[in-house]
Amino acid sequence: MKKTMTLFCCLLTAANLFSAEPVRNSGELERRADSLYSKNDAVLYYLDSGMLNYYEGNYKAAIEKLTAAENLIYEYYTKSVSQQAMAMLTNESAVEYPGEDYEDIYINLFKALAYYKDGRYEEGFHELNAYRTKAQAVAMRHYDELFKARLAAKSNDSISFQVSFHDSALGEYLTMLYYRSINDENQKAFSHRKLKEAFTTSSGIYNFQVPKSVDEELNVSDRDARLNFVVFSGISPYKTEKKEYYSNELTLSLPQLVIPKPQVNYISVKIEDAETGKTFYENLEQIENYGNICEDIFKARSKLIYYKSVARAMTKGTASSGAKVAGNILEESDSVLLSVLGGAMSAGASKLEGLNEKTEKADLRHSNYFPGRADVGGITLKPGLYNITVSYFGDKKSSPLYSECFNEVKVEKGKLNLVTSSSTNQEILENRPKKAGTKDNGMYPGVAVNSPSADKTVSVYDSVEEDKIYFDIGTEPEGDASSTFATVQYNWNQSFASSFKFMYSNSTDTKDEIEGYENATQVIKNRQFELNLLPFIYKNGGDFLDWSFSAGFSYQYIYESSFSGMFDTNGYMLDPEDIGKYFTCKSDRKGHLFAPRLGLNVNMPAGENFALKFQTYINPVYFLMLNQDVRYYSDQTSTNFDFSGDDSYSTWSSPYLEAKLSLDCFNFARLVSFVSYQKLSLQQMGWAEDGLSLKPYEDTQDITKMRLGLEFLAGNKRRARVRGGVYYQKEWNKSSFSGGELDSDDKFIISIGSER
Repeated sequence: MKKTMTLFCCLLTAANLFSAEPVRNSGELERRADSLYSKNDAVLYYLDSGMLNYYEGNYKAAIEKLTAAENLIYEYYTKSVSQQAMAMLTNESAVEYPGEDYEDIYINLFKALAYYKDGRYEEGFHELNAYRTKAQAVAMRHYDELFKARLAAKSNDSISFQVSFHDSALGEYLTMLYYRSINDENQKAFSHRKLKEAFTTSSGIYNFQVPKSVDEELNVSDRDARLNFVVFSGISPYKTEKKEYYSNELTLSLPQLVIPKPQVNYISVKIEDAETGKTFYENLEQIENYGNICEDIFKARSKLIYYKSVARAMTKGTASSGAKVAGNILEESDSVLLSVLGGAMSAGASKLEGLNEKTEKADLRHSNYFPGRADVGGITLKPGLYNITVSYFGDKKSSPLYSECFNEVKVEKGKLNLVTSSSTNQEILENRPKKAGTKDNGMYPGVAVNSPSADKTVSVYDSVEEDKIYFDIGTEPEGDASSTFATVQYNWNQSFASSFKFMYSNSTDTKDEIEGYENATQVIKNRQFELNLLPFIYKNGGDFLDWSFSAGFSYQYIYESSFSGMFDTNGYMLDPEDIGKYFTCKSDRKGHLFAPRLGLNVNMPAGENFALKFQTYINPVYFLMLNQDVRYYSDQTSTNFDFSGDDSYSTWSSPYLEAKLSLDCFNFARLVSFVSYQKLSLQQMGWAEDGLSLKPYEDTQDITKMRLGLEFLAGNKRRARVRGGVYYQKEWNKSSFSGGELDSDDKFIISIGSER
């Protein structure tokens, strides 16, 4: 009837994806440690060795190894920040693995169990105190969320605040049992309350019922003989790598968390009185799900993992593409030396592209031997010796998958009587990866190779997709001009959003030739700032069409300044006797435009490779406030003069309209067309009829812009992407003050930016 559990485990880490044979025990792990672990994986080595020794009953060795892991985690934590530069240049595995919070906490829990099994009760108690200290430190990081969650828990049954892993229900359960054994009622009650709170405030992790036996433990006195069980089963989650290629220069390598489908779903304990043969049965209940904890932490870090990977890939990609462009230019040089140098740079860039892919590795490090879940239970018996059988079932109706027997277990009054068992070691062995040379769906022990679809895969994108902030940032540099813009949109939910957009542009135009004047210089400066606030955006998504309507407010500030210094050699300005004399002209105009703003965006996907997007915005009417000042001055003429005029002007005017049509192609290119029209009812200072003063004249301006271009993108289309574009732009201006003549200007513009 007794089935001795096999104490073998297998190991397949990131360093040996297709190693010939998995590790079978702690001894083999020691012999192969140099090939399985790099110099940065010392924490993993000690964690894995410690857990293997624990399963094998080598409790002293387990304590030694887990203590070494704990000490290194503390040491690495203090210098982890300084190592991030190395990770940004190469990959995350280039730094020493510092361990996760839950791994650090689990070290103390398993050390406490190992000390208990080794007969060192007091040392086990110290480990639980160490666990409590670490748990409090983790909880402090979530203090605000915890406070809100606790308030919500007291007010109603539905918790509106979800807090990440901050406490271990298993840790509080063991602490409660220890304090009960020394008759510390206050601390026992405190641990009980902390255990229940973990289920309440972290319901995403503890998405199952609190074990019924937990409440029973409060009623156990020192006169009772209580037998408790802590049983582990299942296989720890592991990580796999997923590469995404967006160009030769940009490769993302991201980890995926795989949570194996549990084989054991039901655990039953048979307790037989060794003296009388009387039999009792106790069904255990889940208290901890290691997969849920790993998933919670993985999702919490996914955004950071993603953005660091993008930044690192962009850094490497920029180096290779820059070398290639420079090399191609130099190759065309007439100089033999420069041509040879260019060829070497081009060749080096090609090598660098391949190196980028090879060095960009996802960090797949993870402790390999923690169990998938923990179940607990308890039963009050009369003192004596008992034969105990722990049976593991796939379901209640099937035969046991595994069994472990414990003979003549002594149960005493007022003592901690604890039986621990695990099927994790045997589950790993029976679900080992395929042999070397065959493809596998993972690189870690416990992969269900025959039914990979049964495992749960958590992608980095699962959490990044939840990011509510989208942006479009860019700049358009020119020789004497530039334009910078940024749009940020916050999605409140699936239907409503708000956005903020600003744009700043400036240009300086210097003219040395002015009709009618010699030795003339004119400097014209233009500054424009635009702010669009769209607090209301309604979104509607369908299978074939996504559209949104927006409403808000627009503000524009326009500043135009010109300074001219001229010699009048033709009598255009000065009296005949002063021809050839010098005078200056200074003009400033400042305008403020306030307008309501409406928008419509339409997105029409056409398969996986194309997407047509249409955007249009209109300011149907706006209010203009204009201030201008003009001054003509000369102190060189026969009669010095200073003619000046200023004007403040306000009016309603309309409209402003812009429309953009773009076609995304194959995730790396975009065709863009853009048109805008603006009508401005301005005034312009000019000479009065007497020729001795200045006055404002009506100046209606019509400004039309048209742009056609091609943009190239690198990155994931659902995430942050780098964008570079080249456009042909033509602009038409018509001013009634200038006689209504149409003035046109065309140019090529480049743009760089990023979007999400």
